[in-house]
Amino acid sequence: MTSENAGGDASDEPPVRYVREGRVGHVILNRPARLNAFTDAMLVAFHDALVELDEDDDVWVGVISGEGRAFCSGADVGERQMRPAHELGRFGGTGGWRSYLPDYFFRLTHWKPLIAATHGYVFGMGLRVAVLCEFVVAAEGTVFEVTETHRGLDATPLWAHLRARGGSGFATDVALTGRRWTAEEGHRAGVIDRLAPAGEHLDVAGRLALDLAAGPPLSVRAIVEARRGELEELELGRRLTRPRGLHLSEDFQEALRARAEKRPPTFRGR
Repeated sequence: MTSENAGGDASDEPPVRYVREGRVGHVILNRPARLNAFTDAMLVAFHDALVELDEDDDVWVGVISGEGRAFCSGADVGERQMRPAHELGRFGGTGGWRSYLPDYFFRLTHWKPLIAATHGYVFGMGLRVAVLCEFVVAAEGTVFEVTETHRGLDATPLWAHLRARGGSGFATDVALTGRRWTAEEGHRAGVIDRLAPAGEHLDVAGRLALDLAAGPPLSVRAIVEARRGELEELELGRRLTRPRGLHLSEDFQEALRARAEKRPPTFRGR
């Protein structure tokens, strides 16, 4: 397999592909011209690919990766966040049910372990996908970012997931500041499971997948189910305590305007 694709948003290219290789199923984010930024349609395709992997009896382990120069640069800001205010209010967020990625993982039924094979850029929603997986493999030099903070959105779920992975002080640092951090720093903090040489993230993830697939699947899946159960409790706790309406705040709109105008934002706390 290759992580390079010269294609873009060509109409004949699906935004997410599912490919089976023996006991390993590959879910491939396939919007390389936009650094695999999630649109609404791409999220639906991603959900469908995860369900296909989950229901494929021949597959025991899944690997999620991205084509082109990045794993995933987050949400497509133009489509998913720069919506009219009435749409943001009606959806209850920047995309309603489509925004709640954890359900994509918690509502599966066969509990197959998932590996995120990351490279390039892993921002916002892309980071959310990665930390929901059982393992995060990252190529050296991969750059991560909790983008929600600087956009005036709720970053507490990502803070909680990074903290649960063993990086309490690190999680607080990168969530509060919104600064970018590398795979090397994340590996030292314990939030990245395997550090791969540059360009070899798919190979490292593939070998890990084969190791997992060689084990007794029912035993492996019992652990995955228990882990996802704990993550679901963590997510529920964040949902019950999270601030409401940040997607309707003036600060959120200012962050979007500043991004479009390529200038620093001026936040007012409202």
